This record gives sequence, C-alpha cells and structure tokens, in this order.
Amino acid sequence: MSSPSPQDGAPNPIAALEQGIETALRAGELEDAATRCEKLLAEDPEHFDASYLLAILHARQGRFEEALRYNDRALTLKPGFAPGYLQRGLLMNRLDLPQQALGAFEEARRLQPEDAAAHRELGKTLRKLGRLDDALDCLDRLVQLAPAGAENHFLRATVLLEMKRYEEALESCDLSLRFGRRDAPLLNNRANALRRLARYEEALVDCDEALTLAPYMAEAHYNRATTLHALKRYDEALQSCVRALEIEPDSVDFLATRGAIENDLERHEQAITTFREVLDRDPRHLRAWNGCAAALIAAEHYDLALPCLDRALDIAPCDATAHQRRGHALMHLDLHEEAISAYEAALDHGAEPWGVLASLIWLRRYTCSWDGLAEKQAALCDAVRSGEAVASPFTMLAVADEPKLHLTCARNYVQSVVPQDRPAVFPARARRPGPLRLGYVSGDFHRHATAALIATLFERHDRERFEVHGFSIGPEKDDPVRRRLVDAFDGFHVMNNLSDRDAAGLMRERGIDIAIDLKGHTHNSRPGILAYRPAPIQIQYLGFPGTLGCDFIDYAIVDHIVVPTGQERFYTEALVRLPDCYQINDALRPLSEEAPTRAACGLPEDAFVFCCFNNNYKITPEIFDIWMELLASVPGSILWLLGDNDLVESNLRREAELRGVASHRLIFAPRAPQAEHLARQRCADLFLDTLPYNAHTTASDALWVGLPVLTCCGHAFAGRVAASILVTHGLDELVTTSLPAYAATARALAQDRGRLQALRQRIDNMRSLSPIFDIDRFQAHLEDAYLEMWRRWELGEPATSFSVRARP
Repeated sequence: MSSPSPQDGAPNPIAALEQGIETALRAGELEDAATRCEKLLAEDPEHFDASYLLAILHARQGRFEEALRYNDRALTLKPGFAPGYLQRGLLMNRLDLPQQALGAFEEARRLQPEDAAAHRELGKTLRKLGRLDDALDCLDRLVQLAPAGAENHFLRATVLLEMKRYEEALESCDLSLRFGRRDAPLLNNRANALRRLARYEEALVDCDEALTLAPYMAEAHYNRATTLHALKRYDEALQSCVRALEIEPDSVDFLATRGAIENDLERHEQAITTFREVLDRDPRHLRAWNGCAAALIAAEHYDLALPCLDRALDIAPCDATAHQRRGHALMHLDLHEEAISAYEAALDHGAEPWGVLASLIWLRRYTCSWDGLAEKQAALCDAVRSGEAVASPFTMLAVADEPKLHLTCARNYVQSVVPQDRPAVFPARARRPGPLRLGYVSGDFHRHATAALIATLFERHDRERFEVHGFSIGPEKDDPVRRRLVDAFDGFHVMNNLSDRDAAGLMRERGIDIAIDLKGHTHNSRPGILAYRPAPIQIQYLGFPGTLGCDFIDYAIVDHIVVPTGQERFYTEALVRLPDCYQINDALRPLSEEAPTRAACGLPEDAFVFCCFNNNYKITPEIFDIWMELLASVPGSILWLLGDNDLVESNLRREAELRGVASHRLIFAPRAPQAEHLARQRCADLFLDTLPYNAHTTASDALWVGLPVLTCCGHAFAGRVAASILVTHGLDELVTTSLPAYAATARALAQDRGRLQALRQRIDNMRSLSPIFDIDRFQAHLEDAYLEMWRRWELGEPATSFSVRARP
C-alpha cells in the first residue's frame, strides 16, 4: 500500500493503518484486516487498495454482496483495472447472475487479452449460459495460452461432452491426465466419453477408479450404472443406480434410469411404478413418459401406453422414440393404419432407421400394404449384410430366401440383445440320479399354434427316462390349452416376471439337464435366459425355422429336407436331423367327419376354390401375381384367404383389380376356433402355399382334413417346411422347385378334377399311416436324439451334428 508523505514531521495515520492491515493479513486475522481497511477508507475514501482488499476479504467470508460493493468502488477509482473485472465476474457468478458476470469477464479479457484466467472464467460462464460454441472458442484460446494447464483441458472436455463431440472430449481428458490432473471429476468425464463411444469396458475402469477416489460421488455411481446398463449387466447396473440415488435421492434422472433398468430386468410393473414416481416429481420428464410407455408395452398394457406417448409428444412433438413406441402400441391394438403412420413419423423425425424400418416392413407385409415395400426390403437386407443394421431375424425370414443372410441377421441381433461378457454364474455340477430332466421354455403355453402341435408330446414323454418341466415366459392366460399343458408337465414354472439371470437360476435350481427353447427369435422371446447356461445341453426347436446365431445353443432339431446337406455352415448350432419331418403334430386335434356347406362359408357352390390360410405377412406381390394369373386362367375359380385385418381385405382387393381380376373373386375367412377352422377347409379344392415363408402348421392342418397343399420349395429353412411335410406324407408331386412350375402345377390340378379327387383320397387314406401324424414314432425319434446328446455330453464330447436312425 502507498500513502501520502507526512508534512512537518507529523505522524501519518494513513501509513499506520496500512501497516496495521499488512500485519493482520500476515497473522491471518481477516476480520481485523477488514476492520482496519474500513477505518482506512474512512480516512481516505478514494484509497483504491483498501477498497479492492475489502472486496477480496468479504468474498473469502462469503459476503458476496458486500464484496461486490467494494469491488465496484475500486473499479470506479481505477476503471482500467483488469483483475477487478475478473473479480466482479466471479462475484456475479456467486450471486447467480451469470449474464452480468459475462460482461465483466469480457471486459477483463479486453483489458488483458493474454490473461488465461479471464478466458477460463469467461468460458465457464458461457457454458453455464448454454452458449457452448462460444464457450469452446474461448477455451480453445485458453489452451493456446496455457497448453500445459490440466484444468484448462478438463474444462474443454466438459464442454465437448455437452456438445456430443465425444472423440475430442476424450482427447482433452487425456491431455488433462498427461498434465497432472487425476481426480474423480476428470475420470468420470473420461468414462462418460468412453461410454458414448461404446467403449464400455474402458469406461467401467474409469468409473471404478473415480469411485475409489470419491466413493460418495453420485455422478460416478450413475455413470457406472449407465455403462453397466449398456453392457446389459442389468443386476449390477441396478445396484449402482440405487447407490447413486442413496447419495442424491432427489435426482429424477437417476430415478428414470432405474426404471429403464428395471424394465430390462423384465420387472415391468416395478418399472411402471418407478416412472410414475418420476412423473409425480416432474410431469414434463420426457424420458419418464417414454420409459413408462415402454414398460407398459412390455407388460402388454398397450392401451395404457398410448396416453403416455401422447404426453411425450405434447412435450416434444418431434421425439422419434415416442413415435416409434406409439407404432408398437397401435400395431398390437390392431390399429394398423395409424401404426404405419406412427412408424413413418419416427423415420421422418430421425429415429435409428433400421429397427423402425424392420417394424414398418413387418406391418406393411401383415396388412399387404405393398407400395414401396420392395425398395424398403432391399435397403434393410443390404444394411444387415453390411453389419450396419440390427433387425428382427423373424422379419428377415419373410423378407429373403437366403440362409446366409438369415445367419448374419441372427448373429447381429443376438450381439445386440444378449450381454457378450455375461458371467459364468452356473458352474458345472454333478447330476443327481433319476430320469433326465427336460426343460421346455416357451411364451406360448396357451392357445397358440406351437402349443397345438406339441401338447401331446409333453403328455406322452417316457416318464421312466424323462422328467418334463415347462418354463413359461409368456402371458398368464387361462384357457383350455393352458390347463392341458400345466397338467401335462411334471413341473410348471412361471418366469415372465423374472430377470433373465433369475429365470436361468430357477432352471438351474430345478436341475434341468436338457433345456429346449421353443421360441427362438419370435415375438417376446428371451434369448438372454439360456445365455446364462442353466443346463448342460441347450437346444432350439420348433418355434423358429432358422439358426439362432448364438454360442449358447448346442443343437437345432431339423430334418434332411428343411436343412439339406451343405447348409450346415449357415447354422451356429450342431444339427440333429430326424429321419422324418422335424415338425411334430398333434394326433388328437379335432377331425370332423362333416364339413360346413360352402354357402355357410360364404363360398360359391360350383366354384373351384383355391385357398391359402397362411398368415397374411407371408403373401408377397410375386406370389399374388401367380394367384391372380390362376384366377384369370381357371374360369369360375375364387381365392379364399385368411382375413386377419381390415386393411388386408381392402389392400388385396385393390391389388386384384390392378391385375385385372374382379375383387369379388377374393373371399376372406375370419379367424375361428381350431375345430371349426379345420372343418371348413374341406370346402376348398387346393391349398396354395407361399414363398419365401411356407405354410408350417397350416400345411399339416390342411393335410389332416384331406386338403391337397401345393408348395414351392425355397432355399432357406422357412421356405422348405411344407416340402418336408409333403414328402414325409408321400406327396412328392406337390412339391415344386420354381415359381413357374408351381403355377403350372396349380393350373393343371385345377383343370383335372379327377386327378385332384384321387389326390384327396390318397391324403385321407394316408392319415393313419403317415409319419406326419404318428406321434409315437416322432416321440421315439426325438427321445433317441435327447439320449444321444446326453451320452456325448457325459463322454465330454463337443456338440456335433448327427442323424437319428429311423425306427422300424
């Protein structure tokens, strides 16, 4: 401090006060120093140093308004004092006045352009105001001025993270580390960047180190939770999220993430409760509305999901996720036209294209809305081949007749939905004595095509050699089929509310030796359960006609026609070929001796009736072209189809007219109970199959009532099932290998009623002799397959393909 010179040797009170201030400061007596500064200002109101020092002293003691008053007084005395403007900006930020702070920092930078502190504080304030581009410009200049400043690189990384420039953020984090900073906030930032770059294992290492340095850092626990969630390690993710909430219980973002993890753990009702708690606290929390809708959809409460999605779209009309989920809910509510519009809106608003496109393709096929379908399907296939897209393998079966593409699609899908580094939580165990324990896993243990085919097997399994358990992952429906199945099993276990890990644990506790997945990649499948290896041997059968593309399924049950020799390379499973058709059939299905009249079915009495009762999504424009050509060439003929939805009827009638065929020649049958549906098929003359996805259960149903089925055999499993059924039934002449041959054979049969009647008689006569309907023969072959797999496992042999020898 400087003071005026004493006159005539008189004592200088200003100098004395200055000396006293310095002494108090050296002694750390800040209150005393402040008091002396105030006395000095009383003596000399324009004393700059005293004003500025009082500003600093008040700031240190948290008295920011007083500090600001003295700082402004100092700046009045010395307007060009850059540190004063820097101090003023800091005080404004302390008083939560960032806009005023911004002006102070800009003035400090103008006065001292090379001052790193001014650039640093200006950059921090611009970030606080959401002006990220300006903040980054400021911090870029900062690291030029002070390139070795670890804090500077840390601040730059923080802004880059918020700008979603994750590669650059990681580079700045690494520079901060190089220049000596290694604390929890930096490591948490680095983990965040790594997670956003899908480098999850590296991110987890940084999260763990951050928590070692700062065990109570809620953001690090939360970052760890989101990283584990991305790794699909849901149980651990939930633990970390709960820990974050213990530290910061008021965080709605933490709570919303907990709900998302609970949903992925199949704890849908719990997730719904969690999301509703978020919305009670913050009614405009977009992620919570979307998450609640996702949980409601997963729990099949589709009607309740729609209001949640409407609220989400009120908040963010362009939110692609909400449009996509709205499409899912509407589709399941059979509001197909609205669902198509919702999916298209999701694409328009930037949704991840391939998942939405796959859903849109499926829905357009289901409703036979074919405009632009070929181009969409070609784009999806190309993206799957290149590894760019993850699509439903089930959708791909209906889109392409390519076994190699089906394998690629299944592998991509499994890698996206199943944790690849799942822990080996179920070590090898000694088997307890007694029959082998079979565990059938399905979501279709109710009135469903799969249950209709296989129910008798569960009842007839040899109980001296096998103990049979059912593990249900589907809805708990109370119908006669469900009750029959529950009675058929030695143990029936409901797992739809268990996580994958807990469900696998239940199977392990029940001592299952051979697990049989009856779902594959169909609706509501749970591949993550068998990914935990609950059984020594794991098989996929019946539900999905193709490879599952994973390393935790040992065998697939097939036959020599659905997977011919040479196609083994398209399967990740070892193939077990049964001697007859791989498809089991229920020999107890109803068989009415009498058919309803054609009039009762809405059919002309004297028409030749082509029919196809396959699901509508299996119909392609190419197949429909052939059917329309048949109607045109066979006078008086009609085509009888399954009328599964209103759009199908209007769309196919329009497509018929476009091909020159009167729309009234298409007749649609509503869905009906099995006995009624089987009986009415006797009114048809010839069943026309589809490609690339054949008739499966529908083919054996038709043969059961004596209706000839004409198929075209494709290249992939899904397109070869009807051929397998027909050949096993002794009807090789009804299997064609090209679409022109298919069309010609259909036309020839329609024009030769005598040949067709003889064919029907043969089919009727074969019913009691055909291996297709010999459940005892099929059971013996399948059980022989199970026993051979077990024999090889006990010898320590790896799963390899083999064929089951035919029983006499």
